[in-house]
Amino acid sequence: MIRVKSVIVFLVVLLIIGCDYIIPDVDFKKRQSGKKIKPVEVNTDAIVAQGEQLKTLFETQYKPLEYKNKKNPFVSVIDVYKENLAGGASVGDNPLENVELEQIRLTGSLSGEVGNVGVVQVGDQVFYVKEGDKIGKNSGVIIGITPNEMKIRQVETDIFGNIRTVIKEIKIVNKEDNL
Repeated sequence: MIRVKSVIVFLVVLLIIGCDYIIPDVDFKKRQSGKKIKPVEVNTDAIVAQGEQLKTLFETQYKPLEYKNKKNPFVSVIDVYKENLAGGASVGDNPLENVELEQIRLTGSLSGEVGNVGVVQVGDQVFYVKEGDKIGKNSGVIIGITPNEMKIRQVETDIFGNIRTVIKEIKIVNKEDNL
């Protein structure tokens, strides 16, 4: 028993002494004094402008979505997939609610006292929309109209019934591309 203890003590001492030779001594004061590091320059004006733009967007245009738990945990995934494939266009007062967002083209925008108004085209029909209007099959709501684009927040449901919110952008179309 004494021999085992002495062997363990000998190995611990050997380990401590051996590790001392492996680790080199480093003088960090000498390493740092040779090179001066230039601080990174940050364009704070752009960051502040983006922050102000986001604040104004959410102060004036933010409307929380109504989340409903549409997912039934006892329904088969295959049944949900078949329902999504068989789902047709819903009939409503707004004809833009029956159209996919990919079919909608932003052809212009108007600014006035009322706010920004977007001019959208679906096929041969032209519609005028404003912020807050519902658009698209997935319960999309227009949250912003600028001279060059229109932002739409919509709720998407995947084949498993999971719901997520997505912001889509529709860019303005040039006249040459429209022909």
